[in-house]
Amino acid sequence: MLRNEIKRKYLTLKQLAENSSLSVPTLRRYIQNNNLPYFQVGRQILIDYEEFDDWMKQLRKQES
Repeated sequence: MLRNEIKRKYLTLKQLAENSSLSVPTLRRYIQNNNLPYFQVGRQILIDYEEFDDWMKQLRKQES
């Protein structure tokens, strides 16, 4: 399998910030408030992109 064919499931905060409209400090704030699910491997924080997408959908505001 070619390396380019592998899709990243887990992203660092920097990678997630580059692929979303949120900054690294904002992502860290959500993690500290226990709102954003994450994994910690040593000092590295990783976010499952599918879980992040589900989490964002929960924040969606419905029209009144």
